Amino acid sequence: MSRRLIQLASKGASPLCNVQQFYSVRSFRTSSLALAKAAKQQPKATKSFKQKTKTTAESAAAVSAAGKNNELFYKSAPIINMNEFLPELITDDALNKVFALPEDVTTSLEVFKYPKFLEKEFNLLNKASLVARQSSLDLVNKIDNATSASSESTRIILTGELGSGRSAVLLQAVSFALSRKWLVIYIPTASVYTNGSSSYAPIQGSNQFEQPALASSLLQKIKNVNDHILKEILLTKDYHIDRHSALKGTSLSKLLDIGIKDQYTAQKVFEVLLEEAGNTSTPTLLAVDEINALYTKTAYHDTDSQVLDAHRLRLPRTILDYFAGNKQFKAGAVVGAMSDHLTNIKSFGLEVALGLQVPDAYSQLPTETIALAKGVERLDIKPYTDAEAKTVLDYYHMAQVVFEEPSEMLLKKKMVTSNGNPRKFFNACVRNL
Repeated sequence: MSRRLIQLASKGASPLCNVQQFYSVRSFRTSSLALAKAAKQQPKATKSFKQKTKTTAESAAAVSAAGKNNELFYKSAPIINMNEFLPELITDDALNKVFALPEDVTTSLEVFKYPKFLEKEFNLLNKASLVARQSSLDLVNKIDNATSASSESTRIILTGELGSGRSAVLLQAVSFALSRKWLVIYIPTASVYTNGSSSYAPIQGSNQFEQPALASSLLQKIKNVNDHILKEILLTKDYHIDRHSALKGTSLSKLLDIGIKDQYTAQKVFEVLLEEAGNTSTPTLLAVDEINALYTKTAYHDTDSQVLDAHRLRLPRTILDYFAGNKQFKAGAVVGAMSDHLTNIKSFGLEVALGLQVPDAYSQLPTETIALAKGVERLDIKPYTDAEAKTVLDYYHMAQVVFEEPSEMLLKKKMVTSNGNPRKFFNACVRNL
């Protein structure tokens, strides 16, 4: 025991109590010294240009704030009241007027997806809307006349220069058919079927290949858009597809479920769908944008490492048989639109078949490709007329894409800059060229 404790004990104090008091005081002093020392060791704040690291949540909030919801950086186009592109309104009086695609139609088109350029324009204008051109009315009239006629007599491919509006006119035809309650199969980007981005496998007993995932995805879209029609169409006979059976009287809706759930049956299900739909009085529209992609060589190779022609892929070949008239719908139409924005889908054979090119004596003609386009009608899409361009310019002004007051001089300026090409006209207005 220490001398201090002995002294405390001699004075009658409790050693235990004072020991506790002694150590409690010692402990308190030690803590105070430690805190003081730690405070001295803390680095001083220095001024620098180093930015504070943001958390993931803070970064996401910043991105969101800079988007279309932030009125400091973005002002959406005003809502413009206009008539919808409905069959009863699409008459000769509709020429050179802008129409919005009906809301129920846009819901279906969003399932199939828009062509990329049109999607960009619709987002800027805050509404899916297009001008009714003479070519629009011509195509819609042909579609309307096909309501009770075989698709063999209505096989059309839209041609024209890059940006001439082929995709827009095709989209109007699709919208018209959807409003008429047709069974609609719309493929906005056929290049996806040939660019090598999807899995493929050889079909036993043939020189063709199937694309299971792509076919299954297409069936899902067709079902989502047309299910109310598919439920009413019943199979006329029994079908046995691999280990699945679809008996006579089964709806096409349930048939598609087989191919959606089992992608290795999707190709056969797609073929049965077209066959059964083609035997009914329900009109069917098969519409394909970038149709020339199905008449070219692909990014796929066969088992001998030879480049595959698109017609050796079973899914494109099934579609091409309807364009060639080898198969047809009892009622309906088959319409395609050529595209030039991808150089690798340019088709010499299709251009020869449509009369867009005249081969010389030394050209090696792709005879099978040409045969698959035999008898197809060509519909040329021309540049804007002055009346069409004036309507579009007025609409862009109302949508605040163009801020300058429309005038004859401004119209001439835009027409000279774009040469009447719809895509170039749009860019000239957006970029104030």
